[in-house]
Amino acid sequence: MGIVLVFDLDQTILDSSDDRLFDGSLGPDEIRELIKKNLNTNVVNLLIRTSELRPSGKVTAICLLTNNSSVKFVQLVDGVLKELTKSNGSYGKKAVEDGFEAGEYFFDAIMTRNHSARPIAASGSPPKRIEDINKMLEPFSTSFGSATMDELFFFDDLPNHQILQTYKEVGDFKENYIQIKPPYNKYTRDKTNYTPILRALSELDGGAPTLPEPPPPQQKPSQMAPSMNSAALQALINSAQKKPLGMSTAPRSQAPFRGTPALPAKARTVGRNRSNAKLNANNLGLPLPPQMQSIHRPPRSQSPPLTSIFQRKGGSRKTRKLYRRRLSTKRRR
Repeated sequence: MGIVLVFDLDQTILDSSDDRLFDGSLGPDEIRELIKKNLNTNVVNLLIRTSELRPSGKVTAICLLTNNSSVKFVQLVDGVLKELTKSNGSYGKKAVEDGFEAGEYFFDAIMTRNHSARPIAASGSPPKRIEDINKMLEPFSTSFGSATMDELFFFDDLPNHQILQTYKEVGDFKENYIQIKPPYNKYTRDKTNYTPILRALSELDGGAPTLPEPPPPQQKPSQMAPSMNSAALQALINSAQKKPLGMSTAPRSQAPFRGTPALPAKARTVGRNRSNAKLNANNLGLPLPPQMQSIHRPPRSQSPPLTSIFQRKGGSRKTRKLYRRRLSTKRRR
C-alpha cells in the first residue's frame, strides 16, 4: 500500500475567507478565477507532486475531508485543482452517490460536513476521525490501524482534531499531523513545516525534500499605494479642468445683516467654577486688579457717611456771630 494524504479545504488548500465565494454575487467562472488567486501554492505543489505518483501506486489516495457544506463550492475547487495538476482521481465513480455531479474529479475521495457517515455535532463542527478516513478508503479496500498510521498524512489549519489523538495512541506519528501555520491567508506568508511529507516523497520519487519557492504574499487593497511620481502627479493636476466656483446663497438663518454680529453664546459647563475676576471683585467688595481698571474713567469717590448729612454748614456759632458784627460795623462807616 502507498501513502494516503487527507486534506482540509478552508484555510488549508485555499483562503476561503472572501465572502464573494459564497454570497451569490459572482458567477461560476468568476468564482473559479477567484479560487485560483486564493490557492495555497505550497499545497498545490504538493498535490502536483503526489498526483504524479498515483499511477505507480506509491500514493494510494488523495482525499478531501472538510467541514464545508457547499457541494457546489467543493466541485469548483476540485475542478480548478484538476486543471492545474492535469490529474484525475477516482472519486467520479462515487460522486453521484454523495450528491455531487457526475464527471471526473481530482480527488480520490471527498467527505463534506453533511456526509451521512459523519456524526452530527451538538454544537460547532463535527470531529475529524480515523473512522471518517477509513470510510472514504473503503473503495480501495484499505484502512488504517496501529501498524500503518505512519503512511497516513493529515493536513489541517486546526491543531486539535480527533485524529491527532489517534496518532498519539498508536505510536509516535504525530508529526504526520501537519498543521497549516498560520491558517492559510493569501496576505500572509505560509510558515508550515512540510518536512515529514517532503521526506516521504523524496524516498518515493527520488526528488529533493523541498518545495518550490512560493510567490510573495498578496498585498491588501489598503496597502496598495498608487505608483505615481511627482512629475506625473503634477501633470495630472495641470490637466484637470478648472471650473469657477458658483455663487452660493446663504440660508435665511445665515443671511448677512448690518451692525455688529452677535457672538454665539457659550454653553455653560456644568460643575465648572466661574473665573470672571470682575464679577468676583464686585460680589466680594474687592478692588479690581489694575489691568481691569479703565484709564478713561477716574475711580469713584466714596460716598459720605450718613452722619455728615445732619451736620450744620458754615462753621461754628461763634464764628457766625463775629462775622455779622464785622458786617454791621462796615455799614455804619
